[in-house]
Amino acid sequence: MSQSNPKLIKFDNDMKAFDDPESWGDQVRAYIDFANYDTAKLNNKRTGASDIRRQYPGAEISESKYYIPQADESPESERLTQMLEDAKLSGDPDAIQQAEQQIAAQLGLIRKPIEETASTRFEITVGAKADGRQSGMAIQAAQRRDIDLSKKVGIIFNDEENVIPEGDIRAKFNANFKAEAITGAAFVGQRELKKDFWGDEVIKLLDSQNDKSTLEKMLSRTPLMEHSYGKSAKFNYETVMKILNSTGFGQQVLELAKYSRIEGYAATAEDPNGYRGLVEDFNSLIRNALTATLDNIDHQKVLQDVGIGWALLGGETPRFYGPLGNVVFIGGKERVGTGEMINVPLPDFSEGYPIELKKTRSSGSLRPARTSKQFDIETLKNVKRNPDPYGYQVRYQLPVLVIQAIDAAIMARSILEVNENKKEPKWGYFIHDAIVSDVRGIRDYRGAYNRNFKKIAINPNGM
Repeated sequence: MSQSNPKLIKFDNDMKAFDDPESWGDQVRAYIDFANYDTAKLNNKRTGASDIRRQYPGAEISESKYYIPQADESPESERLTQMLEDAKLSGDPDAIQQAEQQIAAQLGLIRKPIEETASTRFEITVGAKADGRQSGMAIQAAQRRDIDLSKKVGIIFNDEENVIPEGDIRAKFNANFKAEAITGAAFVGQRELKKDFWGDEVIKLLDSQNDKSTLEKMLSRTPLMEHSYGKSAKFNYETVMKILNSTGFGQQVLELAKYSRIEGYAATAEDPNGYRGLVEDFNSLIRNALTATLDNIDHQKVLQDVGIGWALLGGETPRFYGPLGNVVFIGGKERVGTGEMINVPLPDFSEGYPIELKKTRSSGSLRPARTSKQFDIETLKNVKRNPDPYGYQVRYQLPVLVIQAIDAAIMARSILEVNENKKEPKWGYFIHDAIVSDVRGIRDYRGAYNRNFKKIAINPNGM
């Protein structure tokens, strides 16, 4: 039995770092970088050379690695190959066996070693990602001087080693979700059975999952974001159905529900959507957890009222200037006819095919032509609904677009700050409030983002 390699044991112990699927790519690349660094350092000792990409004529060749040359590289290989093909054409099993035995005997003579170059070059490939933690809520907390929320999203902290001393906002939400499941305040009818089901069985099941952190993130992320922007806490069906239909945990919950003796919790052959009651109660738990976690979003309701009032004034499409000086138009993009006809050249139409010229416009306060979807509890699917009433696009979008404009300004100013007066920008790509860069750029980009967040989030007009 071979002796265990201590380094491999350490690697095995570090596998817990792979619990989060979003970090798998960076974690694997980091391990590969360490392995490549170790190999480069070893090769440097063997060769005594350090020139980049230099070819070493005396490089060590591993005698255990060979290849069989093609016929055009070796006359002997060509002869043996032809002998085997002739034997196969003859259909004589003895001739085929004899040819194969002869080839096997000659392999040691015709094989050639694979010559390897011992490179001493090492180049870091691993990247790093810095994601603005609930930046939308953080911007709102900074503007409203909300002390409690500021502590939960990392704006106020005791020291850099403990940025969120009182617990993350998602952790608060998940704690409230469990508390609601245990108390049963969200339930109507068969409350004691539902308290046992959710507060005991489901919570224990959640705590036992290997991907618990991923599930809790899925449970809290979208509801917290949408509710902080002013969406009612009552509508979280998309999150509920995503968990029930696309996770192992969700499937286990549905299986438990079959034996719960709770009305409306289990599908049947006659009614495949018979678990509507389960979906409703799951949604109610999220609703109560949201209102307990974000208990002060009145400012968003004020902005929504401003939006509907603005829309009712009519006139021009509602718009505002962002911190970067750009104009942000409110409303959806729609293609509308102009009444003007144009001829489009096509092969079968010598004079062109006539079509109406259309243009894109911002719908603004108008009732949108396209309809959005809403969740239907009977079918457990999203279905088309009636178009939003007049002005409601402005009502819904104003609170969101204000925060997004500030967020975009923070990121833009940070990128400019890091790369100012540089011949080549530091590598990176940026997705909303997330920064992906290499080890050389991540520190600078993250530092610039934090500095600009403080300046712009609190006073976006003072840039």
